[in-house]
Amino acid sequence: MNIGQEVLLLLKDEITEVEYKRYIKQLTYDIEKSTSSLAVFYAPNPLVAKWIKSKYSEKIAHLFEIKGGTKVAVSVSL
Repeated sequence: MNIGQEVLLLLKDEITEVEYKRYIKQLTYDIEKSTSSLAVFYAPNPLVAKWIKSKYSEKIAHLFEIKGGTKVAVSVSL
């Protein structure tokens, strides 16, 4: 399991199961394009990408900081 997957599992404990299944579970972490300062995720459609960016990107970045020790920017693309 990579750090992106671990962060999403941590997020699962902080949000409702419905939101996790509807939005977070659909994200894919790109370990090859991610760096120590950027976490790259892919969403299946524009609606999910927009929702994640507006509702969860700050929380995801915070969990990366807790888990990895560095602050990252979160990118959600299609």
